[in-house]
Amino acid sequence: AVLRDSVTTFFTIARDDLGNESACVDSGVSYIHDSRLSARSLSAGEYHTCVIGEDGGAKCWGYNASKQVGDPDAGYCVNRAIPVVGLDASVVAAISVSGYHSCALIADAGLKCWGRNQESQAGNPSCGTTCNTPSDVQGLEPGIVGVAAGGYHTCALTSDGGVRCWGD
Repeated sequence: AVLRDSVTTFFTIARDDLGNESACVDSGVSYIHDSRLSARSLSAGEYHTCVIGEDGGAKCWGYNASKQVGDPDAGYCVNRAIPVVGLDASVVAAISVSGYHSCALIADAGLKCWGRNQESQAGNPSCGTTCNTPSDVQGLEPGIVGVAAGGYHTCALTSDGGVRCWGD
C-alpha cells in the first residue's frame, strides 16, 4: 500500500483501577490522523503499526509493552507516529510487524528486529526476552530480500528463494 495523503488508525487507551495505562484497545473511539505522515509502505500488527516514510525511515505507534514501537523511552501506549530509534535516518527497504515484535530490512545492512524476544522471534539472544531497540538478527547470511513477522516467529526470504525462520 502506498499512502500519500495520511495514515489513520483507531485505538483507545485502557486504564487499570489506579489510572495507569494498561493497554491500547482497538475500539474505533480514538484515532491517529496525521496528514503530515506520508508513507510508502505500512505493516499493521495486532496492536501496533509501523510505516516506512518517504524519507526511508521507520515510524511506529500503538501498544508498546514489549518495546515493539521501537523506542524504549516511549510510553505503554504511543498515540502518535514516532521514529524507530536508530532507523529514522536509515534506508528501510521493508518492514513487518506482529503482535509484540517488529522487523525491518535495511538496504545493504541486513535485518533488524525489536520488541518481544521471549520465543527468540527477534533473532538476537543477547537481547534477552526483549530487544529494546532494533538489533541485528544473528545467524543470517547476506542476501535477505524479504521479511515476515509472525506471532512468535519471524521468517526471512533469501535472494536465492530460500526461507529462514526462527522463534516458536
